[in-house]
Amino acid sequence: MKTTRHSLLIKGMIVLLSLSVLIFAATFSWFTIDDPDADATGFSARTEATGDFEYAIGFYNSETMDDYAITPFTNDTTALNLESLEATIVGQSTAGTYNLLHDYVPIDVTGNGATLIRPSMMYGNSQVNTDSDDYSIADPNVQYINFDLFFRSESTSVPVKLANGSYAIGAAEIKGNGASDVGASSAAALKTSSSASSTYGFNPSTYGTFSKDAIVGAVRIAFVPYTMDSTHVTASNILGKTDDYLSNAASFVWVPRPDLHANTNDTTSGWTLANATYPASYTTADAKHQYYGIFENSKTTVDYATANTVTPTSLQSGSKQFTSITGAVKIGSYYYTKVNVRIWIEGTDNEARRAFSGGRFAVNFKFSTN
Repeated sequence: MKTTRHSLLIKGMIVLLSLSVLIFAATFSWFTIDDPDADATGFSARTEATGDFEYAIGFYNSETMDDYAITPFTNDTTALNLESLEATIVGQSTAGTYNLLHDYVPIDVTGNGATLIRPSMMYGNSQVNTDSDDYSIADPNVQYINFDLFFRSESTSVPVKLANGSYAIGAAEIKGNGASDVGASSAAALKTSSSASSTYGFNPSTYGTFSKDAIVGAVRIAFVPYTMDSTHVTASNILGKTDDYLSNAASFVWVPRPDLHANTNDTTSGWTLANATYPASYTTADAKHQYYGIFENSKTTVDYATANTVTPTSLQSGSKQFTSITGAVKIGSYYYTKVNVRIWIEGTDNEARRAFSGGRFAVNFKFSTN
C-alpha cells in the first residue's frame, strides 16, 4: 500500500453545460495537516448550447456561517469565480459574495467517493496504522472540494452524463489557455522540461526528472446522487442543505489519468514517472486504482469496483450518466435534480507522495444530455 502523498490546479468546459475549475495549491500527504501556501483561483461555468437546460451551484462553509448558499440558475455564458461567488443564502432575499474555497486546505484523503476519510497513522512516520480501526471523516471544502450541482429543465426524463472530452491535465502540460484533450504527447511534458513549453512552467520535482504536476494521476472525482422522492429530497427542501439524503454509494468514481504511474525506487535514486499510451491504464498490483478499505473491515487497499469506475477508455465508449432530471421534484414550470460533486487527492495512489508535493492540475468537465 502506498502512503506518502500530495497535490494541485483545476479547469473546464462542456457540451450542453460547461464547468471549469482552476485551482492552484499544494498538499502534503497523510503526514501533513495543512499547507500555508495553498492558493486557489478561479472557477467558471458556461453553457455551449441554447435550450431550457439551466444549472446552479450550491454550497456552504464557515464564510456562509454553514448556511446553504445557491448561485443564480443560468444557461448563459457565465463566469463563476469560486473565490467570489454571487450567491443567496436560503431564506434570505439579498445576494452576497462568498468564497467556496474559504476553508479549503488541500490534503490527501481516501475513500469510495461516498465516504472519504483520513485513516489512523503510525506515530512518527507516514504509514497507515493497520492495527487501528480509528479514522476521521474528511471535512468537505476543508480537505477536499465539495459542492452541489443543480440541473433544471422544463422537460422530464433528461439524463445528465459525463461525456468524452472530459479530462484532467497537469499544469506543466498546459499550453495557451488549456487543452481539448490529454494524450501521450501531453503526458510527456510531465517527464521532461524539454518536451513542451508550458504556460505555467515545468514545476520540477527534486526526487527525479519529472514534474510535480504528475500529481494529477492521484486525482479522483465522484458524483454522489441524492434520494429524490416524496419523503427525502422534495420541492420543499431541494434548494437547501440535504446531506442526510445523500446516497451511500457514488454514481461512479472518475479516474481521469490512469496513464500516469510513479515507479517506486529508494529515496537515494528517487522515483521515475512512467506513462502508458493514453488512454491505457495500469493493472499491475502496485498501480491499481484503490482506496483504504476500513469500512470493508479489510484495513488494506481495496480495488474500486469496475462497474463504478470511469476512465478515459470507458468515456470513449460512451457518456456515463450520473443523474437525471425526472418528474420527482417540480417547482413552478421547472423539474429539478441535484448531485454532490467531490474532488480529492487519493492517498493510496502512487502519485500521491512527497515527490509530487506542490503539484498543480486542471480538470475539465464535459457534460451531455445525449
